[in-house]
Amino acid sequence: MKKFVFALVIMCLFFGFAGAQTAEEYAKTGNEKFTAKDYKGAIESYTKALELYPNFTDVFFNRGQAYIKLEDYDNAINDFNKVLEFKADKAEAWYFRGNCKVFKKDLAGAVDDYSKAIEWKADYASAYFQRGSVKKDQNKLTEAIADLSQAITLKPDYKEAYFKRGVTYQLSSKYTEAIADYTKYAELNPKSQLAFDNMGICKFNVKDYEGAVTDHSKAIELKPDFYNAWFNRGMAYLALSKFAEAKSDFTKVITLKADFADAYYRRGLAERSLDEASNAIADFGKAIELNPKLAEAYLDRGITFHNGANYQGAVDNFTKYIELNPSNSPVYVYRGKSYKLLKMADKASEDFNKAISLDANNASAYVELGIDFEDAKDYVKALENFDKAISIKADMADAWFYRGMVKEAQGDKAGACADWKKGAELGSSSAKSNADAKCK
Repeated sequence: MKKFVFALVIMCLFFGFAGAQTAEEYAKTGNEKFTAKDYKGAIESYTKALELYPNFTDVFFNRGQAYIKLEDYDNAINDFNKVLEFKADKAEAWYFRGNCKVFKKDLAGAVDDYSKAIEWKADYASAYFQRGSVKKDQNKLTEAIADLSQAITLKPDYKEAYFKRGVTYQLSSKYTEAIADYTKYAELNPKSQLAFDNMGICKFNVKDYEGAVTDHSKAIELKPDFYNAWFNRGMAYLALSKFAEAKSDFTKVITLKADFADAYYRRGLAERSLDEASNAIADFGKAIELNPKLAEAYLDRGITFHNGANYQGAVDNFTKYIELNPSNSPVYVYRGKSYKLLKMADKASEDFNKAISLDANNASAYVELGIDFEDAKDYVKALENFDKAISIKADMADAWFYRGMVKEAQGDKAGACADWKKGAELGSSSAKSNADAKCK
């Protein structure tokens, strides 16, 4: 059952109207049963009170709340409707009817009811909170934040509003504001693992990876079997290049939730960085077994196969990735390079051109085509492609190195040396070797 902040009030029901003493007694019994959580018994007593006195408005109101507790929202709405026939200014009836509409997925109707509650009771913090919560669910994030902020203004220690506003800021990619709200919520509710975990996610998104590790660690301390916190801390460790720690955390996730495909995939990434290629391949395979549509697992298994000189395995995995995600330009370059090493030049060229057709600014594809033309001694076309790569990505060291090779082949030593020196400056060891050896 979805949790709401219920401002539940059991009314004092003793009025001095003639002939209604028995109705009052039934109403009192209903209140006692409600307090004892005997909601069916409470409804029976309230119903008897109403049989004796059909205009007993407060009993309709209380019976409506009892129906909510039993998740009988249609009858609850009927009772709140009855209250509003007699007391249209009863803000609480609008509020609880709004809650019922949320449960029935009538979000627009719920917003209308919360708005009516606020119209009659301008300082109704819970109504602002509920309306803000619904607007968040409607993806009206700016309006949601305004309502949740008003709830906090009216009730500065409203911890649920801080948490909900933090979630809404997070959905709005306003991570600094979300962190502030989660921090406040954690002050008011220091045992909330969710607050620390969400705070860690936000810190990850602002690249405060150490802060993320700290927050996820706190979440784990509060709830050691909270597998999401272990996973999220593992992600932060990956970002910090702490691959052994990341692997350990993803292993813990798998211990807690053996069908978590993404945990196997992420552990595979850590293992590959730890030079544990066979383990990485096994984990990518397990991730795929659990989720055959996890495209990234095929991609990274393909890269791992390529790095291990299993070029056919690489091609097979890149092909599977392309089936799932045919518009990704870089993967065609990956597959093209594997095809090239399998001596399948036509397929390689086809992939490099496909990459460019999908992304005209894919510098790597131009470099690979340039290398092919260089190998074929078509230096004019080779230069065209290296020039294009450099115009797109001027810090691409390999493009400068290969263009220098073409210029050398054309007898342009000065041009070749200039390109190699630039490539060396950008970090190409091959360019540096050529510059040192040939450009004295």
